[in-house]
Amino acid sequence: MFVPGSRRRKYLNDYQINEKGNYEYSGKCYRWAKPEQRGQILLRLWILNLAAMALTIGAGLIPAPGVSVRPILLISYAASAALCVLCCITLFRMTDEKDPLRDHVFDASVKKLPRRWLLCGAASLIGAAAEIIYYVPTEKGASLAFALVFSLLQTASAILVLFCRKILTSLEWIPVDGKNLH
Repeated sequence: MFVPGSRRRKYLNDYQINEKGNYEYSGKCYRWAKPEQRGQILLRLWILNLAAMALTIGAGLIPAPGVSVRPILLISYAASAALCVLCCITLFRMTDEKDPLRDHVFDASVKKLPRRWLLCGAASLIGAAAEIIYYVPTEKGASLAFALVFSLLQTASAILVLFCRKILTSLEWIPVDGKNLH
């Protein structure tokens, strides 16, 4: 239930009843600085993000020697996979919103995606490094090829999500008043 003044649902105050009795958004919005590039940029972000997710899932299918033994590998893999899914959900929220983005959607997507992609990339790189570090001292019949493939897939996934982060942080947004949009 909405409690007036609560931070969680504060954006609901930006919806006002118009003359027809319908709710209309009147809060702050953000426009793409180059709206003609919106489709291309979103397509690029989706392709990179889904490719990163596919690489992460692919890494999980590799029977790498350390993943089943070392908790750091399992935790870092699970974190990178969960963060890839979370980034897809957040990117969907940004894509689903038309131009301009309402303030609360902008805060929940554009402002949070760079940090989530950074964490996803870091988890993937930690897993890749830990797999190689684990493999070197053990070498007890474990397959070097599986360890390398796992590490390469996780590293490639990290590169893709960090590239997504670079694309999104390079975009410019123009704040506009939501009252004049309808």
